[in-house]
Amino acid sequence: MKHTHIASTVIALLVLAVATPALASGSHYSVPSINTGGNSYGTGLNAKNQVVAGYSYTGTGITGDTHAFTTGNNGSGVNDINSNVTNTTGGNSTHATGINNSGQVSGYSTDSHGNTRAFITNSDGSNTHTIGNSSSWTSSQANGLNDQGQVAGYYTNSSGNHHAYVTGNNGSSVNNSFDTHFQSVSSQANGINKKGDVTGYYTDSN
Repeated sequence: MKHTHIASTVIALLVLAVATPALASGSHYSVPSINTGGNSYGTGLNAKNQVVAGYSYTGTGITGDTHAFTTGNNGSGVNDINSNVTNTTGGNSTHATGINNSGQVSGYSTDSHGNTRAFITNSDGSNTHTIGNSSSWTSSQANGLNDQGQVAGYYTNSSGNHHAYVTGNNGSSVNNSFDTHFQSVSSQANGINKKGDVTGYYTDSN
């Protein structure tokens, strides 16, 4: 039976403790609504400019294509980056999965066959870099993004297994040696911090 293991490039298990201030009794908070013209989902938030990344459905309900978007400060304004991304990656739908403090967005596009392609944009979403080898990667997704523009995620090849990867700055120079290191049959990277430490999991052959 195959076994799945939590993995980090630094330690076996990475636990981050985040201090959350208690909400004062009677406090009031303003929560702006982001109007994308359809159902929308926020998937990332940065600290520097309070910019949201997410995706929205262009059809009715949860049908139709999805379009990745970013907003301005405090959720104001919507910048649909779908066409800028798909002009580079192909496909017709896009999901944003993260945004860093420079405004770079990570995510993936999806084509009509359901294949996905990981991407990272520049700080305003006008230029897109496709991550990985499109000839040997049948699908890929970006799951984590840090302020240096390093992306962590996974790709699928002809075997159908997931394989973790991490990139260099701004999505360059892909490292996909995780399965070799762990002697695993599949793996997936889910997050990356500002030092480039990666967390995720792998599955062995036992």
